[in-house]
Amino acid sequence: LTKTLANKRIFSNEEDASSHFSTVLFLQTIISTIFVVFGIICLIFLPDIVKINPRYIHETKIVFSLLIVSYAFWFPVITYISVLLSQQKMLLTNSILLIKNGFATILPLIFLEIVNLRMLSFSMSLLIANGFAAVIFFLLTRKVSPQIRFNLKFINRQKILEVFRYVKSFQLIKIAYIFKVSLLSIFINNFFGPIVLVSYSMTNKVLSMI
Repeated sequence: LTKTLANKRIFSNEEDASSHFSTVLFLQTIISTIFVVFGIICLIFLPDIVKINPRYIHETKIVFSLLIVSYAFWFPVITYISVLLSQQKMLLTNSILLIKNGFATILPLIFLEIVNLRMLSFSMSLLIANGFAAVIFFLLTRKVSPQIRFNLKFINRQKILEVFRYVKSFQLIKIAYIFKVSLLSIFINNFFGPIVLVSYSMTNKVLSMI
């Protein structure tokens, strides 16, 4: 989408630009819906997938539910970010993402200190940070490209196939990486316990800083 809308001829054409935007946003919404469905299935069987102390099962399920919501509505936001990037708004976009990440880092400390939400502090902070960024990106996109709007009649089936073919290999690699990292963490937790998992995670964090 970023590459397509960077073309001034397409960007200035309301119907053509809206067609590309609506098609990609529709695809992102489908991905988000699939994510929610799988998330709900995992939520139902969460105690069977991850070994959790029975005292924390209820709280863990609430945290997991908030994370599902937070990530689900972020998928469509990526479409709005692509529109801004197509118009060379990289500094502005990165600044908003930096503020979002700052919120997601600082808010848990506030929630832990003042409200004492424990595990909920982190998922609530991510939800608030993503919600803030989503609203800002939506408003900025409307300002930068008022001619672009979402409409079901603009969705192009041929473009859906083109986009799918283009991103298929990248998404498969991304999904494989996520599964590798996530499943490894689950295996470590289930077979060796949360203490070993924390040690493994902290070691990886240190390596990622190098």
